[in-house]
Amino acid sequence: MELLKNSLNQIQPLYEQKIKEAWQRIDNLTKPIGSLGTIEKIAARMAGITGNLVNDKLNKNIVIMCADNGVVEEGVSACPKDITRVVTENFTRGITGVCVFAEMVQAALTVVDIGVEAEFSNPKIINKKIMRGTGNIAKGPAMDYKDAVKAIEVGIEIVDGLVKRAITL
Repeated sequence: MELLKNSLNQIQPLYEQKIKEAWQRIDNLTKPIGSLGTIEKIAARMAGITGNLVNDKLNKNIVIMCADNGVVEEGVSACPKDITRVVTENFTRGITGVCVFAEMVQAALTVVDIGVEAEFSNPKIINKKIMRGTGNIAKGPAMDYKDAVKAIEVGIEIVDGLVKRAITL
């Protein structure tokens, strides 16, 4: 719980002045105003997040937190739980849609088992298992408060570790 509290206390507001400067820069480029659509919004938002108008090449990483969802018992998913195990393994083999996307944007992948019902011996899968799948929310809570906080803190730990390795996410 302490890691979550400390992380929440470190969240700073956007650099609003940098967003204004980014829009001024974007709108003064040789192009019709707004012609790049969402890309312009992303660029301005990145300036607000980083405080930089021009960001160096980003060292990107896609974090995939893998877990089974207990509500699958209700027939609300096209995939049974054993598919989670297969897909989690396939993330490390480069044969999923997100893998193709990651390659396209030159991003690394970090695969984390936070709650898959299966066990893995794959060194490319980080074992941070909190539980073996969530509870069925149609019958009760998916997880208790303590486990939910623990799951959030696992995410914080993973991101903190990546940032220490100069990953800009």
